[in-house]
Amino acid sequence: MPRLALVVDDSRAIRVHMKDRLLALGFDEVAEASNAEEAWRCFDERDPDVVFLDMVLPDLSGAVFAKEVLEAAPRTRIVLVSALARDSNEVTAAISAGVRDFLRKPIDDAELARVVERLKTSM
Repeated sequence: MPRLALVVDDSRAIRVHMKDRLLALGFDEVAEASNAEEAWRCFDERDPDVVFLDMVLPDLSGAVFAKEVLEAAPRTRIVLVSALARDSNEVTAAISAGVRDFLRKPIDDAELARVVERLKTSM
């Protein structure tokens, strides 16, 4: 089971909700970042196992951030979190670049649990 998750979303409410659920689903620790700059700082300090990444960040596209993370740390599992449809061009491009999974907003707790279960089996 992954030990450290990072939730990157500019919405504090979404970060808090996901953090609570991820801890309940077995993560040892969940870090939070509201933008790409904070997320990179977390990577430098903590090296998270899994990143739950909003597609729309205030300082960088989630797709661009995902690509940069996967180039720098290819073992990192990334789950996109977005209100965009799974078949949108941005989401499709990010998945093609190596993103592991996708969660649609608003976040359904049962779907989040299924995503975490898939992460467990792929690690």
